[in-house]
Amino acid sequence: MLPVEASLQHSAGPTPEPAIPRSISGRYRLGSVILLLAGLGYVPGGILLILTSWRATPGPYEIGLRYPFGGPLEAWQVTTGFAFVAYGIGFAGLVHAHSRTGSRPLWAVLALSFGVMWLPHLLIGSAFLAGDPTAATLGPWKAYLPAILVWMAVSAVGLIMTWRHR
Repeated sequence: MLPVEASLQHSAGPTPEPAIPRSISGRYRLGSVILLLAGLGYVPGGILLILTSWRATPGPYEIGLRYPFGGPLEAWQVTTGFAFVAYGIGFAGLVHAHSRTGSRPLWAVLALSFGVMWLPHLLIGSAFLAGDPTAATLGPWKAYLPAILVWMAVSAVGLIMTWRHR
């Protein structure tokens, strides 16, 4: 083989990234996969919140009264839905980066962001349930409560597993 041919074979470019995060040693890490899927779960959750809350209204618009998404409550829910979509994409990206590096500071950012994201939801949900153990005050969100609790538990398991896989 000529030297030029040999150099062309080696310059074919970098190998593609694996679809599932792998550890530094090349083994699949279940914790990273669980956490990645839990993070991506925010995307359809946010889209669901957007689609179920958006009540298009004609202008003119006024802060505190009328928004393109509906009233103040709908505007808050729709913007929270968009924030969930962005958070899910960012969280999944950080999980992927952590699975490649095993960085403890990056893991701390993931854990902190998870805690900050869910703290107000846990406080509000706990307050509703303390005032009404039947959860009737949650309205239509009562039906989603079991799935949300499972999602949070799966995320917590993924965080614990990724901490242990350093």
